[in-house]
Amino acid sequence: MSRASRIIIARRLPAEPPAPPPADQVRRGVLGVMRRAGRLLLIQRAIGVRVGGLWCFPGGHIEPDEPEAEALVREMREELGLEVRAGRRLLTLRKYGGQLLLYTWSATIVSGRLTPDPREVAATRWMTPAQMRRMRITSQAVPLEAPPHLITGTLTILRRLGL
Repeated sequence: MSRASRIIIARRLPAEPPAPPPADQVRRGVLGVMRRAGRLLLIQRAIGVRVGGLWCFPGGHIEPDEPEAEALVREMREELGLEVRAGRRLLTLRKYGGQLLLYTWSATIVSGRLTPDPREVAATRWMTPAQMRRMRITSQAVPLEAPPHLITGTLTILRRLGL
């Protein structure tokens, strides 16, 4: 066999999945999915917080040793002035290579008036899934006056919920 006629086939071996980050480096958050007349409650994040200007489901961080359902109730009270009843965990969204875990819960508003904390929430809106799908998606902060953008992962939640 001549040197020119030899074919060398290189095959890529499957890459080892990355090791999960150490538990003390994983951020945990909770999101609330609240429904009203076929619409879902979304918030526009305030400019002074991470990824400000983007629209997403309301929620926030989970304190160490805090149960998810309690974090959901606390965050809805702090961010939106709403008392909610936690339903059930719907799904877990893993972002940034597992460095962020977002536990997505159903929630029912039981009392309170939607009064966003302006330090965390610039605006609120009840949107249909169709309206949400028409929005741009990004992981970068945008000005409040920019056309509405969803934070990455929001449509993944819609898909996983079958909406």
